[in-house]
Amino acid sequence: SWHHLNVWHLGVLPLVLLIGAGLLYAWGIHRTAPWPKVRAICFASGLVVTFIATQTFLGVYDMEYFSDHMIQHLLLIMVAAPLFALSAPLDLAYASGGATIRRWLDSPFVARLTHPLFAFALYFIFIPLTHLTGLMNFMMEHEWFHHLEQIAFLVVGYLFFRAAFGLERGYKIHPG
Repeated sequence: SWHHLNVWHLGVLPLVLLIGAGLLYAWGIHRTAPWPKVRAICFASGLVVTFIATQTFLGVYDMEYFSDHMIQHLLLIMVAAPLFALSAPLDLAYASGGATIRRWLDSPFVARLTHPLFAFALYFIFIPLTHLTGLMNFMMEHEWFHHLEQIAFLVVGYLFFRAAFGLERGYKIHPG
C-alpha cells in the first residue's frame, strides 16, 4: 500500500540549507538583471536532485545499504554538482554582491580554491579518501559526519565541474 512508498528522511537542517540556498540564489537573481533563466533552472534542478538524494528513501537507507549510499553520492557529485556549476553561483554572487563580496571573490584564496588543478586534485583524492580509509567507518557511525560528507561531495563536485565547464570567471582550462 501507499504507506510503504511514503518513506522520507526529512531533516530540519538539510531542509533549511536547501531552502536557504534557493532563497539566496533567488535574491541574487532579483538584484542582478538580467540573469539567464537556464542558469536559474540549473540551480533549481540541483536543489531538487540534492533533495532526492538526501531527503527521500535514498537518505533513509544510505546508512544501511552501500548501494543506496553510492547512488546518493553519485547523484550529489555527478548530477547535482554539475547542475550547480552550470548555474554559476559565484558569478551571481559577484554580480549581485557588494564590494566586500567582490573583494573576497577576487582574493588569492578564492583564486587558488577555484583553480582547475586544485579542483582536479581534490576530486581525485576526496572520493578514495572518504571510502577507502577509516573515514568511511567513522562516517557510518556518526550521522553528523555523514551530512558533512554529503556537503563536501557537492562542493568538490562543483569545483571540479566548474573548472570543466569554464562558465564562471577565473582560470579556464582548454575545452579539449
